Amino acid sequence: MRRPLNLKHLLALSISLLMCATIALIAMTVGRSGVRRVEVEIGSSLKLLADQMQDKLDRTLFERYREIATAARLFRTLAVADRPDAVKLWLSELQQTYPDYAWIGFTRRNGIVARATNGVLEGTDMSQRAWFISGLKEPTVGDVHADENLAQLVQRHAAAQPKFLDISAPVVAATGETIGVLGAQIDWSWAEEVRDSLFGNAPEGKGEQVLVLTETGVVLLGPQELTGKKLELESVRQAMTGANKFAIEQWPDGGRYVTGYAKSNGYRNFAGLGWIVLVRQNADEALAPAIKLQRQTLVLSLGLAALAAIAAWFLSGRISAPLLRLTHAADALREGNPVGIPEVRDYAEVESLSRSLATLVSELKHRQSALEALNESLETQVEQRTSDLAGRNAALDLALAQAEEATAVKSRFLAAASHDLRQPLHAMALFTRALSRRVSGPEAPQLVAQLEGSLSSLKGIFDVLLNVSRLDAGLIQPNVERVSAVELLERLTVGFRAEAEGRGLKFKTHSLDVLIMTDPALLETILRNLVSNALKFTRSGGVLLAVRCHSEGVLFEVYDTGPASRRIAKAGSTKNSSDRRNRQAVPTTDWAWGSRSSGAMLNCWVSD
Repeated sequence: MRRPLNLKHLLALSISLLMCATIALIAMTVGRSGVRRVEVEIGSSLKLLADQMQDKLDRTLFERYREIATAARLFRTLAVADRPDAVKLWLSELQQTYPDYAWIGFTRRNGIVARATNGVLEGTDMSQRAWFISGLKEPTVGDVHADENLAQLVQRHAAAQPKFLDISAPVVAATGETIGVLGAQIDWSWAEEVRDSLFGNAPEGKGEQVLVLTETGVVLLGPQELTGKKLELESVRQAMTGANKFAIEQWPDGGRYVTGYAKSNGYRNFAGLGWIVLVRQNADEALAPAIKLQRQTLVLSLGLAALAAIAAWFLSGRISAPLLRLTHAADALREGNPVGIPEVRDYAEVESLSRSLATLVSELKHRQSALEALNESLETQVEQRTSDLAGRNAALDLALAQAEEATAVKSRFLAAASHDLRQPLHAMALFTRALSRRVSGPEAPQLVAQLEGSLSSLKGIFDVLLNVSRLDAGLIQPNVERVSAVELLERLTVGFRAEAEGRGLKFKTHSLDVLIMTDPALLETILRNLVSNALKFTRSGGVLLAVRCHSEGVLFEVYDTGPASRRIAKAGSTKNSSDRRNRQAVPTTDWAWGSRSSGAMLNCWVSD
């Protein structure tokens, strides 16, 4: 059996665990709250950077879009056909206003480049270019693409394939007729300049990375390993819906990043290109200070918990010491040593406990003395009453033996004298019958008939008394044999039907073709008594004697229309005892008399 902890250990362990759990919970809660707050701050900062980046891109494109559209409207004042050198000079001056213009050219309505900066692509057919086709209708901005014809103009991007962005606007003559398209190619490197202007000279000094994606998710600007690839990220899908938020997610390279995202929504009358801007920062690097602080808090908390455990150990010793003194005193008393309960005053509760224990011990000693005296008195009384009961039991046994002997003598006497007692009655019945044939006159036959009735009643009373005496003396033993229920009812019907008709009643029977194991004489006597009682107390109607199956055996029932509505004789049987094909024998092993209302009920129980 495992020995339980003592109070000192239990208190120290409980307080230490409680303090450790509380401090650890506080540390974890504060740490997680701090990490979450840092996540929100970093995510909000990255989200703001992404929104600023997309806004700068839209504003820059809007300026170029408006600049080209304005220049196209100014062409109305120039005679393009008559002054080709002036147009070329004007285009060169326009290119100088914004260094990121890689090429600007005027294309006639038939798609042939008439004039262009530095003479590049003059005479080239542009009729199938998307910027020319859309530029004939309205000012437009095309998405980023590569152009081999202009790649030689951009030498600073020799390490990567140059990319360009098209801007075009229709040139309309004074007559309102579209005479050509003014088109410009902007070097895509201007997006890097926008990024640098947003992040300063060291855009990745804090680990942030800017990615610009098309509206379908293809990377236009970003790390070299991702450029040109489509990103399948939750942040990209959210940005496509117009959301401007942040998320912490895993990227294709397996790293976890805090990602702020925003989608281009244009500027003023420029609808924008639907670009998506992502600003990401490695989550481990971004949250490293917060995680470090969380660990430091946890270590400090564990140190505080250790100090709390030490304090709990000394405190539990202070609490348990007086209780241990009381425990030792109680153990000594239990072993029978004559010691008293010490008075302990370390603190109020234990002082009250020591006083209560001292009072309890004193009362127990007094009660023990009283119980010992009472025990001696009770032992004396028990011995005296035991002696009295023994004498009374002996007298009762003697009286019982005498009563049983008297009953046995009476029963044997009546059983032996039954023949002698019946003989005078039988003779009187014969003399009365002979007298009935010899007397005459109006009153004599009536008196003789009354005498015969009285003798018959007297004979019945003697028969009952003598049969009971024989049963008490054990002189009547059932003679069990197979009996047919049908034959038994036929014998009863012969006598009772005539008697019923003589009383103006009907007597009917209903039987089953079954065999039962019983004493036929005793069962017939019982049934005759029941039927006789039924006829005796029935004034009109009739009597029915029936046999039917019962869950416990075979049931003999007597129904009449007299005051006793039902008189039953019941012979028990095993299941299926009423099967006429098998004619099973039903054994009867026990007899019991009972009564219901004014009639009688006989149970003939059976065993399997």
